[in-house]
Amino acid sequence: MGDEEVAGRWNDFFELPPYTGKRLSILLASLELLLPFTQPSNLALPVIKDKSVEVDGPAKFIELMTGGILRDIMILIRDASRRAIEADLPCLTPGLLEKTWKKVQRKKATDFLEQSGMPRSEGVA
Repeated sequence: MGDEEVAGRWNDFFELPPYTGKRLSILLASLELLLPFTQPSNLALPVIKDKSVEVDGPAKFIELMTGGILRDIMILIRDASRRAIEADLPCLTPGLLEKTWKKVQRKKATDFLEQSGMPRSEGVA
């Protein structure tokens, strides 16, 4: 059916693996350079040291919530950035990311990390 030459032009298959661990941190560090905020959001940090206690950082939260899916990562960052700009905040905060995710994602459609057999947070810690 249709033109065989045209149909043959788009037969390449490219699998985009989930962004996890160091690969996710590199993506988030790159995205942070593009954000229009006056203070760093530290999106690439998997762990934040608060006084003497270590807590999960934005990268860990983003990986757990999005499953490393690029589409979901970008939606989360975009919507959280919009909310931060509207609220005149100096950066994205873990609390804002969490509130935004709850508004964006009501139900996880699929767990791509589980399906791919990749362990969660490989290399994040």
